[in-house]
Amino acid sequence: LARASRTGMHTMSRLSLSLLAATSAASYAPISSHPRLWSEAPLAAPAPPHRRCPFRTSVPARAAPLAAVRDQEEDATSLSSRSRFLAASAATGACTGAAVSGFKLSIVACAVALFGADTTAGWTGCGARRGAAMLLLPAVGGVAVAVLRALSPGGRFGPGLAEHVAEVESGVPLRTAAFATRAAASAVTLGSGNSLGPEGPSVEIGCGVARLVGSVAARRGWKGAAHLQRRSRQMLAVGAAAGVAAGFNAPLAGVFFALEIVAAAVRSAVDEGGGGGGEADALGVGSASEVGSVSELEARRDSAELDAKSRTAISGVVLSSLVSAVVAQEVLGSGHALPPGGWPVRLRWTALPVYAGLGAVAGVTALAFKRTTAALRALFVDDGAGGGGPLRAVPPMARPALGGLCCGAIGLAFPQVLFSGYATLDAIVQSLPLSAATLNAALGSPLAGAAA
Repeated sequence: LARASRTGMHTMSRLSLSLLAATSAASYAPISSHPRLWSEAPLAAPAPPHRRCPFRTSVPARAAPLAAVRDQEEDATSLSSRSRFLAASAATGACTGAAVSGFKLSIVACAVALFGADTTAGWTGCGARRGAAMLLLPAVGGVAVAVLRALSPGGRFGPGLAEHVAEVESGVPLRTAAFATRAAASAVTLGSGNSLGPEGPSVEIGCGVARLVGSVAARRGWKGAAHLQRRSRQMLAVGAAAGVAAGFNAPLAGVFFALEIVAAAVRSAVDEGGGGGGEADALGVGSASEVGSVSELEARRDSAELDAKSRTAISGVVLSSLVSAVVAQEVLGSGHALPPGGWPVRLRWTALPVYAGLGAVAGVTALAFKRTTAALRALFVDDGAGGGGPLRAVPPMARPALGGLCCGAIGLAFPQVLFSGYATLDAIVQSLPLSAATLNAALGSPLAGAAA
């Protein structure tokens, strides 16, 4: 019965593909001239020149865009292109899971070397190294970050998420050495106890790995500028999802992150004169010389966002998230990053206003945190004309150390502010006692990160 069922499903799949190919040939005759669109055999012959497809009578004829559409659809809809994309997604998930696992293990190794204990499990076992060491070691981490920045090509670290998207839209290749030094600097920052988290670096590692894998896949057959642009956007979403899945051990969270955050970042990166090929360029509505209205710009942005949210992209995102989480679990274990707290068996509707209030408070707090960080960062800005912030005279090489020193000073009184894995967050989720003074100090941590 199982063999008969599989044979029947295989036969139905072939019949469905044949029917879909025949429908495509009947509804849009010009594409049917491509012999390798769906199968090895040629499809129906193209319509004679004197006959016009009744579904295309209202669309003006454009020779060049039509040729771009033909090349795009021949490659974008072929089974080999989708299979290659899914294979690249699985490879991205595996490589990202291994890379994020190595990143977290390097944080532990750095913490053990500096503090004599694994601080990612909390600061309870570090009493012997507290005091002057806790004040100075985050600054030592800042010095190491400054050295890594000086060794990085051009004196700059690799791209973050927004820079990854901007480089993909502009066609700039990944700077591999700068990407590696950024990951190393993140590991040193967290291992020395500075108040940051591994989630952002995990996403950046995933995006970098996805771009490297995508460049290999592109050399093996992703032809056409429009199709390559679409696949590059989709690979960014694939890599970001894999990074979140490995960082949190939460594949579903990675899928939603890619569909919401990465797609929005891709949309915002498309501007009037920038990149952003995709389907809009292939249809002839998105070249830089033709963008003259808001509607055309919105069409380009919609096309870019849909590239990262298409069915093929979602398939790759889900696959990479699952593979990345499985690899990370094999290396780091299957424990939850944030174990769920105790919940009542039955939730009453009267608790909904409490959740709404929690969301409002969290949103206001996040906005205040963001604006405070921006204001403190402006203290170091030099406009080049003799003006700027009052701390603009501080050398750039000394700023990470200054940030680490501020972080260590706060950590003397409130060690929960220093990076300790998820111990502090676990205490909040588990409703363990946590003083209001600790929370106030945590809200003051932008001061520690502004200089860095």
